[in-house]
Amino acid sequence: MNYRIIQNELLPIYENENKERLVNARELYGKLQSKQEFANWIKNRIKKYGSLKIWISLSMIILSRLET
Repeated sequence: MNYRIIQNELLPIYENENKERLVNARELYGKLQSKQEFANWIKNRIKKYGSLKIWISLSMIILSRLET
């Protein structure tokens, strides 16, 4: 798949060929400065939310408030 960056304020937001907006989980993890290892962090997010889409949406809202 080809991705292009459409926004790059808090985190790069990528858009794929289907116009879906995505963030890189590792970039989000780094920005949140989690103390967990990435593998455990990502597994826990999937387990808790069932989908990373919900977690990413919540994280972007939190990060936007922290940056202002």
